[in-house]
Amino acid sequence: MRFRRFLCCFFVIAFLFGCLAILPGARAEELDFSLLISKLNKWQYYFSRTIMSVALKDAYDAKVETGKNIFPSITCGQACFEGGICGAPISVIGKNQFAVRAYSYWNGKVYDDDELVVYNSYSDAVNIKGADYVDSVALWRAYDSWEESIHDHTQMFLTKDQYAEVVSATNYLEAAQAYEDAKYHGAQATYKDNLLKRVEGYGFVQLDDVREDENGIFGLIMSEANISIGIGEEYQLNAYSYPKTRYDCSSEIVWTSLDPDIASVDQNGEVTGLSNGYALITANYGPKEACCVVCVGCNAYVMYGSYAVYSEPDTDADSLGKVSKGQPVHLDTDERFLSPDGEEFVKITARSSKGKLITGYVAAKRVHYTVPSRASVTTPFGVIQLEPGETESIPLTVHAEEMKGLTLSWSVSNPDVADISQDGLLTAKETGVAVLSVHADDLCVLTIPVFVGDPEMKCLCTIRANDLRINPVSSKENNEYGTIRVGDYVWVLSVPAKGWYRVLAYVDGKYRDGYVKNTYFTEADNPVSPTDVYSFSPDPGTSSSGDPYSNPPEDSGQQSSDYSDESSMAGNPSQNPGTVTVSFQAGEVVVDDWLNVRVSPSSDAEHVARLANKTPVMILETLEQPDEPVFKVWYYIRVADGSDSPAEGYVAADYVQFTGTTDLTLPDEPTNTDLFPIDGNYITRIPVQTTVAQLSQGLERTIAVVRGESELSESEPVVTGDRVVFLIGRIRVYERIAVVPGDINGDGEVSVSDYLLIKRHVLGTHTLTGAAFRAGTTTGSDELSAADYIRVKRAVLGTLSLIA
Repeated sequence: MRFRRFLCCFFVIAFLFGCLAILPGARAEELDFSLLISKLNKWQYYFSRTIMSVALKDAYDAKVETGKNIFPSITCGQACFEGGICGAPISVIGKNQFAVRAYSYWNGKVYDDDELVVYNSYSDAVNIKGADYVDSVALWRAYDSWEESIHDHTQMFLTKDQYAEVVSATNYLEAAQAYEDAKYHGAQATYKDNLLKRVEGYGFVQLDDVREDENGIFGLIMSEANISIGIGEEYQLNAYSYPKTRYDCSSEIVWTSLDPDIASVDQNGEVTGLSNGYALITANYGPKEACCVVCVGCNAYVMYGSYAVYSEPDTDADSLGKVSKGQPVHLDTDERFLSPDGEEFVKITARSSKGKLITGYVAAKRVHYTVPSRASVTTPFGVIQLEPGETESIPLTVHAEEMKGLTLSWSVSNPDVADISQDGLLTAKETGVAVLSVHADDLCVLTIPVFVGDPEMKCLCTIRANDLRINPVSSKENNEYGTIRVGDYVWVLSVPAKGWYRVLAYVDGKYRDGYVKNTYFTEADNPVSPTDVYSFSPDPGTSSSGDPYSNPPEDSGQQSSDYSDESSMAGNPSQNPGTVTVSFQAGEVVVDDWLNVRVSPSSDAEHVARLANKTPVMILETLEQPDEPVFKVWYYIRVADGSDSPAEGYVAADYVQFTGTTDLTLPDEPTNTDLFPIDGNYITRIPVQTTVAQLSQGLERTIAVVRGESELSESEPVVTGDRVVFLIGRIRVYERIAVVPGDINGDGEVSVSDYLLIKRHVLGTHTLTGAAFRAGTTTGSDELSAADYIRVKRAVLGTLSLIA
């Protein structure tokens, strides 16, 4: 009887424990790494296992802070697909795991894949290599850590409207499809399949099922994901649980080294380098894990593939073992050793793919020295804050040999706020904002914002800025500082004067204190300080470089991501939205009696309507009329009364007061014609010498075509790279990029230079991107090949028409 009672109690207790085990959040299962172990080499396995915990933390934070879904399985799959599992040079040297392009307005470091060099900034790349070189190569974002790359990648999806379906997906399959639908990574139709091959094949799917445990802890994160130390050197790692709860698990964290002969770790997280190689350090709290890859005694990396290490500098010598692409090694000496056939070798000490410590020779071109980021001119001051009357000496250091022969000089944008002597002594004068600039001969190489006292600044965010230029003076001269793009933050320093705002902006890698006209700003949801601008840098707004420039082998990491918005304006002609919404500056009439709306910007023109005081209006355009005797600035406005036939016309700007922004929704049924198909961000199949008028007729739309900053006349021919702006009435609603098949260099002709550009691309000596890439792919393939070269060459010879 007692035994039966005992048996019943036993089953009841077992049943209850079983129920607890399956309750949501009751406990998380151990992660299974068997697929990673079976399919990856040691370096790839350690990298993948480490970024799993980083991706989990980033996804968790995104959900808590924004309510949007970032799937860690997808993040890890993309890092493996796009960065070659930390094997491609861009991911090893630049720590860029997702092949994210850098443009002039990227605020961080940049990586040059042609020369395997990291520059401290885009500006430094231009200063050191020259604008012509930078224009001819692809530059990529570079990061200081794997975590930074993953976080920047996540922020792009959280902030870009074109990826709304991605972050609203409910599982990784929906998310993968949403990436492909959003034309992520160019227009590759196979992107989803390639991504899922990694997500499912490497076992990353299990990350999406991780939940908080019974103590409310979701996971662990390591203080660093990847460090380098010397043999005998110690380094303190820390592991933290998140989210913060009342339960402190720190005393329960277990530290382990998977390679204790290379690096040891004690139970306080202190790592000691013991032998050349790399080790995986793990911190575990139950099934929760965080990892760090520790490189010991390494100063170089293996590039481009996995290679044999030979006993002598000769490929006919004995092989001591293989080293994997991307893995760290120790370059024993700078000396180069010649093989009998003249090939250069270097001597390295490394761990072979089987974990054996070997010293031998490998081809010099396969090993890359780790070097610091190249900088032109630096100062320890990122931002200067002083009180009136205070002084500060600003030291400068010239790093680049290319810059050391140039004469450095100082300038300050607002002499009323601060003054600078040519030996670098800054004197604060009165409350306000100024920008301190360093010049090397005529080149501006460095800018520093200066805040004196507590200046009043209003943080705004650009919501539409197609042609919003910032000028050094309040006039439309041809010496603009640059373009303020969609999403950029600006800080208003003074109220409008005749339509001009004085602002502080971070443009093309430099702070600018200048003026903007025809503003389209909105109050920033989360106002930021200019000192935080690096954390809020916008991605390209209207770049046309969205196509991959090649179709690389699996996990090569050589693809180009398109992180730009579809357009700086609303709408997407290829999706037939039916309506389009455009944001405009809103205003209110300020008059004692009536304000006349006129047919042209002149006080003598016929008026078409009369507006009472406080009538709300939309400001569609700003015009300057220098010959007008009284009113020099006019607005083209629409009366925001919601009627089917709203009044439009010109009013004197003096009688309209800005009130904010407003949206205008218009009916729009764009026609994706057979004559000129619209493919994503491009209008394709435009024959050579097609005029603006002919393109407008073929598109069955009113358009304007812009080249650089100039609008073409109706009789001028369209060339590759021209911006085609779609209009509804006078309103610009969106734009696309023109592609003329065969016109790769954008001169409007198909000539010898065009097919030679394809040849250079195929041979790997030059990279075509964006519209130029699209103009070269005349075979309909997603990659440029010798077949395209032959077709364009035949077109030059007159034996083939590229547009049948």
